Amino acid sequence: MKKFIAVVTAIAALGLVNAASAADMPTKAPMAAPIAAPVYNWTGLYVGGVVGYGWAKAQHCDYGPPDVCIPVTDMKGWNGGITLGYNWQWANWVLGVEGDWSWANLTGHSPDPPGFGCGTSCDNKIKSFETARVRAGYAFDRFLPYVTAGAGWSQLNASIGNPVVASGSTTKTSFVVGAGLEYAFWQNFSAKLEYLYFSRLGDFAYDTIGACGVPGCHLQTGAINLVRFGLNYRFTGL
Repeated sequence: MKKFIAVVTAIAALGLVNAASAADMPTKAPMAAPIAAPVYNWTGLYVGGVVGYGWAKAQHCDYGPPDVCIPVTDMKGWNGGITLGYNWQWANWVLGVEGDWSWANLTGHSPDPPGFGCGTSCDNKIKSFETARVRAGYAFDRFLPYVTAGAGWSQLNASIGNPVVASGSTTKTSFVVGAGLEYAFWQNFSAKLEYLYFSRLGDFAYDTIGACGVPGCHLQTGAINLVRFGLNYRFTGL
């Protein structure tokens, strides 16, 4: 019995010693959480350039009565220009304003129908355009899909004859809507692909001297469609 009590006492004493030793050991520090990759910040001023392709339809008509119109011509061609904008980001939402100016060469030609008065051909051309728009998007880190809307101004020219016997130019205002996808591929640089739609440009009189028949001719122009690629540099952000 005495031996049993001695053994129990020894085991208890050993347990107390081990517990005290464990209490004195330094506590192991918890593993640090992995550092999350930084989220791209779209806020800031940016400048860039765009290049793209556009198309529209137009039709030359005289003033009749009744109006006589030649077949519809397709204006199509390249365009390129500069962009300036600013973004604000809240969580994943990105709101911005953007303006751009582009030189354009969207041209259309129609041979002269008998008796219309074009001479050699009836020509029409969109020479340049500008837009002022707002953009709204939802960022997935470096990917930014967005929609855009605002106003556009297109410089339009029409003429008859080669050499030209009558011509005129005007600036038409349109409503512009579109959508795009922008990707920040390196530091402050991003690339975008977007589509813009300019509402119908409407009608303007370019022959005021009656060269194609008294009292003259006018051009009816439809909507402009643009697909373009752009590169931007952002002055702030990651």
